[in-house]
Amino acid sequence: MRNWRSILAASGLGTLFLAGCLHSEQKVALVQASAQPQLPRQVRIYIRLAPNHPRQKPADAESGKKTAQALSEAFAKHAKGVRVGKQFEEVPEALATARQANCQYLVSPTILRWEDHTTEWTGRRDRIEIKVELFEVSSGDLLYAAVLHGRSRWMTDGGDAPQDLLAEPVNRFVSSLFRATHVPSALR
Repeated sequence: MRNWRSILAASGLGTLFLAGCLHSEQKVALVQASAQPQLPRQVRIYIRLAPNHPRQKPADAESGKKTAQALSEAFAKHAKGVRVGKQFEEVPEALATARQANCQYLVSPTILRWEDHTTEWTGRRDRIEIKVELFEVSSGDLLYAAVLHGRSRWMTDGGDAPQDLLAEPVNRFVSSLFRATHVPSALR
């Protein structure tokens, strides 16, 4: 009887340990006209530089640039062209800049949460929460908005930072926006 309890306790602890070593990410859709838009690969994208999160630590004062960079890298895999704003602009200004750059879509990120904790000592996980809005440049209409979440591992060796949590949810979000094009095997 005691052996079974020991085995169950050990397997439960092992499961908790393994679950604590994984990053987690999530996407929550906010605005959907009829469905999530599917963008063609020939589009040009303008990414608005997000303002830095107001309550972040001074040691990492470039959360806006890091968020825009992660979005730029993800969109560059799918779109014909990607431009990133050089400084923070409000949405109307960013739409005007996107029109001048002949871009069809504006991506507007807003940092809702950017938490960097000493997880290895406190057990508190790093967290990010980014709201991403997609605008059609010609009309200025909001097509789609989603909130992307990321959370660090529970067990770390001290090298994690909030920007490390951006890649996975951003890549999944951007990939979901583009149409899958079928290329016949004879043309590959």
